[in-house]
Amino acid sequence: MKRLLLIPVVLISMAAHALPNGWVVTVFNQAYVDLISPTVAPLMPGWDDPDVTIPLGFTHTFDGKSTNTLYIDGSNFSSGMDITTSLTGNVNVFSVGFLDVMDRATYATNPPSTISYLIDGSGSNKIAKIQWKDFGFYGENATDGTLNDSANIQMWFYQTDNAVEYRFGTSYLDDFERNVESTRLPLGIITNLDPAGFTLDKFFYLSSLSPAVLDSFTIANPPTVDFGIPTFPTNGTVIRFGPAAAVGVNNAVKLNDELTFYPSLVTSYANLDFTNVVKGDAMIRVLDMNGRAVMQQKVKSQKNQLDMSRLATSNYILQVQYQGQSVFYQFTKN
Repeated sequence: MKRLLLIPVVLISMAAHALPNGWVVTVFNQAYVDLISPTVAPLMPGWDDPDVTIPLGFTHTFDGKSTNTLYIDGSNFSSGMDITTSLTGNVNVFSVGFLDVMDRATYATNPPSTISYLIDGSGSNKIAKIQWKDFGFYGENATDGTLNDSANIQMWFYQTDNAVEYRFGTSYLDDFERNVESTRLPLGIITNLDPAGFTLDKFFYLSSLSPAVLDSFTIANPPTVDFGIPTFPTNGTVIRFGPAAAVGVNNAVKLNDELTFYPSLVTSYANLDFTNVVKGDAMIRVLDMNGRAVMQQKVKSQKNQLDMSRLATSNYILQVQYQGQSVFYQFTKN
């Protein structure tokens, strides 16, 4: 059953492309692989609005909230796709939109849908991987009395840097709007949600995947239009939210395995280094906090100096597009 009203995303006062300092959002492609021998949640056949408790095996911290347990909370939040860090108090919600998912085996001719998890790795390098396999959509069931459409999604929670990833596998949606129950799919993170008082700090979400566009809301008035991405992510799409890693040289930060930006506090010039040779052009943009491009340039070199001397003192978003990837990072210009 759809429960959109239980998280009233009473949001606007929009700050396009906004991110907390130090956060990086990356959109890229990587082959989707089913989990091998995961623990399968003991759900009854024909499940809807599932409630699953997942022990992490480590403490995960995101935007000031720490937990060693994750919850798929289909009963109290908007749908069975929500992951929360706690069932009480203020929490962070990691959500693939407001998808309302069901077991396709509700109809005997369909294979079962499963929710499973696996704690991969050892020592201080664990990854908690959660998988929704071949799930169906309540919207199709309610509208057409069928559960023919399906999708596959994983979420990964990293111990080392507390990053969170959404990973999309094969999917078939004959009718996107019917299945999503909206014209757009809000995919992102709600920070500091108070389930009792229905308040929150921010909702960070993607409004486009190609090209990648990141937006956010803060509490104010209810949105007047649907928000999110207009299509379901294709097989192999990965969306990563996480911190930049300090390098310790030149006050640098590592945005991902291929990009290093320094200094993190910019005065006149900044540098962007690629680990490998740039194949084709890479586009670098600097966006103000209203989402307007105030600077852009194409680069082909591994090491690039960016002249930011004309920018006013403020916070900005660095956007790098290259080889099918998009990276967003907030920095401060003095």
